Amino acid sequence: MRVRLQKIVDDLLESGIRLEQAVREFERQFILAALEKSGGNRSRAARSLGVHRNTLRHKIHDHKLQG
Repeated sequence: MRVRLQKIVDDLLESGIRLEQAVREFERQFILAALEKSGGNRSRAARSLGVHRNTLRHKIHDHKLQG
């Protein structure tokens, strides 16, 4: 996994993506994957992410992922 991650980091740096932007997009994609894997169940997704369900709810809102 470290090699794959290093490739992604190198690509992002070469394209001029800033850390804040990269972290935000990574978090968004990570949340989407957890929601998909949990079948949309926010409580299960929050557990798999290691965050409280209210934290996940706020992040979903912040990322404008669901109504």
